[in-house]
Amino acid sequence: ALFLQVFDTLPQDREVNPGELIVIPCKVRNRKGECAWLKDGVVVGKIPGKYTFNREPDDGDCGITITNTQLEDDDGLWQCQVTQASLQELTLTSPEVKLTVREAPYPPIIEDTTIQIVQGDPFTARANEPKRLHCLARKGNPPATLKWFLNDIEVTTNVNQTNVRDLEKRKTWQAVSALDMTFTKEDNHKMLKCVAIHDAYDTKAKDITVQLEILYPPEISLEGKPKEEIIEGMSLILRCRADANPKANIIWRKSGHSGIYDIKDHIEFNPIRRTDSGIYSCSAKNDIGQSQEMEITVDVRYKPKINRVYPSPRTTVSLYQSTRLVCEAEGNPAPKYSWLQRIGGDPVIWQERTNNATFYIHNVTYTYQGIYLCQASNTINGIFNTLKSEEIFLDVTGQ
Repeated sequence: ALFLQVFDTLPQDREVNPGELIVIPCKVRNRKGECAWLKDGVVVGKIPGKYTFNREPDDGDCGITITNTQLEDDDGLWQCQVTQASLQELTLTSPEVKLTVREAPYPPIIEDTTIQIVQGDPFTARANEPKRLHCLARKGNPPATLKWFLNDIEVTTNVNQTNVRDLEKRKTWQAVSALDMTFTKEDNHKMLKCVAIHDAYDTKAKDITVQLEILYPPEISLEGKPKEEIIEGMSLILRCRADANPKANIIWRKSGHSGIYDIKDHIEFNPIRRTDSGIYSCSAKNDIGQSQEMEITVDVRYKPKINRVYPSPRTTVSLYQSTRLVCEAEGNPAPKYSWLQRIGGDPVIWQERTNNATFYIHNVTYTYQGIYLCQASNTINGIFNTLKSEEIFLDVTGQ
């Protein structure tokens, strides 16, 4: 029987660091022809101290030893071959295997369009605008693996790595990872990092980090409105907080007050007066945009004050004629009125005659003669406030 030459052990892909010694295995059963090696389709001769293999091994071991591997010389596709032993047999050729001689890529860089961002520098972008950033690791073999991290959390969506042959250095690669990201204001001051992973680096990986500077228009909130009613004489601070980048300018306006009321971030009333009542609104603006306007109503409460009662201090009216007693008061909330007439002497009893500001008397009789006063009252924060006027004497004359 004719024993054909067959491979026992086929060459395998190998990856080495430069300068290392490597053996690419190749073992043949029933070897009768000569062993040979091809690199990138070209026959490689035996070179002492560089390429050594046995052309006619008795044990069929055709494996090649490569000493001091170099990217330029040795990186490529290798094949083990055994020449035909007779006309009946074909030449035995192994599949091509890849010998990769590693080359450490340059440390990674980040580019915005084509502008390189320096390590530690801020990268400025507007919130909610799509951005594309590239991370590049040049002149590596094999290409580096690139990963993106935002505050140390890996970004895995909208990331796409492509590897192209480096134009400047033969046999090396440029690894490029594109990151498509729409940053939000919450990303402001976060750290964006690109990590290049490569076995030829002296450390497991190298990285570059940039700080995000995310620009966004102001969003405002109003603080300071007390839960209780605002009472004249107390102090009050209204604060307008603007969340914005860059910092926003604040404008206050007041109802009934033309133009700008104030430009500080807060308005202070110490003490607050009734004339401070009104609707205050605040808005904020920066280079990116303007906030909406927020309003706060300030309603300053104060106790009743009686400005005048008349006719005073006494008035005379003829029997069966008409007259009126008038009370003018102010307060916030607007006061409720009572006209009271004194009834009896001891103890003093007052009887309400009307709960209007004006007490009209038609067809006066002697029962109306006597002492009157006006009472004004309101309620603030659950407390009842009341004030009595000076007394008026009503004198009824006639038969």
